[in-house]
Amino acid sequence: MLVARDGADRRELVASSDSLPTEVLAGRSLFYAATDRRIAAWGLSCAGCHPDGRDDGLTWFLRQGPRQTPSLSGRLVAPFNWNGSQPTMSGNLAQTLRRLGGHGLPVEDFNALKGFVEHALPPATRAAPTEDAAVARGREVFLQAGCAGCHDPERACTDGRRHVLGGLRGDEAVRAFDTPSLHNVRYTAPYFHDGRYETLDAMLADGVNRMGDLRGVGPDDRRALLHFLETL
Repeated sequence: MLVARDGADRRELVASSDSLPTEVLAGRSLFYAATDRRIAAWGLSCAGCHPDGRDDGLTWFLRQGPRQTPSLSGRLVAPFNWNGSQPTMSGNLAQTLRRLGGHGLPVEDFNALKGFVEHALPPATRAAPTEDAAVARGREVFLQAGCAGCHDPERACTDGRRHVLGGLRGDEAVRAFDTPSLHNVRYTAPYFHDGRYETLDAMLADGVNRMGDLRGVGPDDRRALLHFLETL
């Protein structure tokens, strides 16, 4: 709220009109709340890790192992969380509140928060579409390497399934991971579930982790693949 003061006079200013439905406004307030102990016990908010529905670029050390914060906006495809253990947003949100030490929300507030996450997060800014020889070649490499089998362009660049990955830490009890969407992947560093790769190029250069078959893909084709991924 903006307030103008002129001596003893006090006048509220409206910066802009808000056309969101009442229930969505309630969900947005809960998403940005950092002092609501029903959500988190330690002064955290949903937006603290997911500013405007994106990600904070950090890797958090959780009980099940290090986990890089995933981006949400434009990438919400079931199942949810890195291990794909929650088939519904309701289950995933309830699990998140428990992990944050929150006391839990009443049904009305819970549904408002869920509705905001599912339907009203600010849309992610997409890169301007480009098409040149490198991008076209990168698309060919993407298809030839079998990337589209898991990152289906017709389904938000995911397949909605869990896959056992190679190159995991020895203490990772759960070895199967949900296929993350590649939408806006250029803006979601670091990469891999544990944030081990600072750049997309570093991830593509590592052939250990069973994501497509990049054996025999030379530096030029890898750069083309990178250019293509940056357009998604």
